[in-house]
Amino acid sequence: MVSRGRKGDDEVFGKNNLWAYKYRLHDARLGRFFSVDPLADKYPFYSFYQFSGNRLIDKVELEGLEPGEPGTEENQLETAPVEGNEEGPEHVWLWQNNKWVDYGQKMPEVIVEDEEKNSSNEQVINKRVDFLYSNDNEKIEHILNILKNSYELGKDYIDLREIFDNFPTYAGGVDLVGELKIDKNTIYIHMNIAIYNNMKINTYPSIIDQRGPFNNVKIKGLIKNGYWDLLGYNRYNGNIPMLWIQTSGDFNVFFKYLYNE
Repeated sequence: MVSRGRKGDDEVFGKNNLWAYKYRLHDARLGRFFSVDPLADKYPFYSFYQFSGNRLIDKVELEGLEPGEPGTEENQLETAPVEGNEEGPEHVWLWQNNKWVDYGQKMPEVIVEDEEKNSSNEQVINKRVDFLYSNDNEKIEHILNILKNSYELGKDYIDLREIFDNFPTYAGGVDLVGELKIDKNTIYIHMNIAIYNNMKINTYPSIIDQRGPFNNVKIKGLIKNGYWDLLGYNRYNGNIPMLWIQTSGDFNVFFKYLYNE
């Protein structure tokens, strides 16, 4: 029998009485392990057969070795040096399905994939575009990619001056128009940027609503009619609106593209 990733032996020990952890077998009838704790010499204040450090409420059992803090999110990573080989690869644990899973000294694929994705996101964030010589669609896509990847990496803000060469410094604002293809959806975009000395902008919108109705409003060849969805971004750690993204199309598709929500 298998329950929550643990193998049991119902035929010999009765239903749900014996559970196999990586390093020891646990007898649920006695509430203790069969064999001596392999780390007993490190914990002289515990009995040889204790489970989870005798703290069943606030601790979890690390595969028959020692008590540990429960994880706070799926695939949370914890590492520790291997005793006697502190200079080598660390021991790896991953919080999965409400328990710590022991991966030995091999980094789990899900972590490797995340690291590769983060590396790719960093490359996008560090890419610079020449504002003066790029067209509106290139500028729009670049800002959207920076917002998207910065948010995924947990960054609080982007600095428009750091992602563009020749970013405008004159007072006033900049209007950009273009379109974005997301799968089979076409999203028409009107982006407006207010120019200040400080161009740090929150990566998550402060305003999410609709604006309109528009009646044949023309902006650089883009004709706006009806209601458009709006994302408004404030200055980082402030309440001054600095970036507006208005869209016509499937807003849910667009918002999920940016924030996976």
